[in-house]
Order: sequence, then structure tokens, then C-alpha cells
Amino acid sequence: MKHRPGGRESILKNFSLFIDEICAALGLSETDDRRDQLFDLAASAPNRIPADVAETVKTQPVVPVFVRTIANKQLSDDKIVELTEYFKKFY
Repeated sequence: MKHRPGGRESILKNFSLFIDEICAALGLSETDDRRDQLFDLAASAPNRIPADVAETVKTQPVVPVFVRTIANKQLSDDKIVELTEYFKKFY
């Protein structure tokens, strides 16, 4: 398989933009949980990361540190949901 420079990154970015356009057409705001569900459904194949999440990881270097911290602390799903709700409310 021939590798094109920027091929995968370009595809992910374009896919993310495509999902953004769908969300805009549906009138889903940036904070609408259904938007996240749409990205998650688009990446529902095994071992796929939603395009918006992959883009965030690439553009915000501290995100992998945050994810590793969650893994190292072995937080339960309930604690992760609690943290998510805290961020949504205060940031």
C-alpha cells in the first residue's frame, strides 16, 4: 500500500469537517451531546477513534497526558463521567 504524505491526517481532518457540516445542517451546537454521539457513531468500527477526538489529541499536546493520568489512576467509568460533567459545567 502506497503512503501519501499527509494522507491519513488529511482524511481525518476532512472527515471531521464533514461531520461538522452535518452537525451544522442539523442545527447541533458545539455543546450538544448529540454531536458527540454522531462522531462516536462515525468511528464505531473496532479500534477507531472519533475524528474530532483524534484532531484534539493532535492539536492539544496535553490531552495524551490527561488520558494517561486517567488510565494510571484506574478511574472507574462513574468517576470519568463525573469529571466530564464537571468540565462541561465549569469550562
